[in-house]
Amino acid sequence: MGCPLCKLEKKTEWLYEDDKLVVLVCQTCGVPMMVLREHKAMASPEDMLYMEKVREGRFPEWRWRGVGMRQVTNHYHWHLVRKER
Repeated sequence: MGCPLCKLEKKTEWLYEDDKLVVLVCQTCGVPMMVLREHKAMASPEDMLYMEKVREGRFPEWRWRGVGMRQVTNHYHWHLVRKER
């Protein structure tokens, strides 16, 4: 069957993409999520720094949501929520 995130079909809106990650709207909860393109369940410290750099530069009004990976466990990803004012 293959991994659906490795295929990265555009089933929802994509907000940003580069060679390392994609920011897309989560099909399940409707909020943006950053997904590493590489097929791995854990991010390296370098990956984490890169994801934070992209979040801070492209999505400063969003913060990380403290929810672990539930349904998608084979691509490291972070969900984002709007910062409270």
